[in-house]
Amino acid sequence: MYYGKMTEELKNLVKQYKQLFGYNPCGAEEFEIGNNSYNDFVDVLKKCVKNKKDIFYYWGIDDDDDDF
Repeated sequence: MYYGKMTEELKNLVKQYKQLFGYNPCGAEEFEIGNNSYNDFVDVLKKCVKNKKDIFYYWGIDDDDDDF
């Protein structure tokens, strides 16, 4: 979960991200964003929205469910 500051810019990016991928990147419980830099978080969300790739792609997190 993301615990940093929330601005209008970030709210807009989160809304766009949620429309593309169906979930809120701030509240994903699969990984901990914590107090990650606001600028880093905004930058990665901009890339996600622009390139239509989810946050896992840019942060190198394997979100496959096939490891069970």
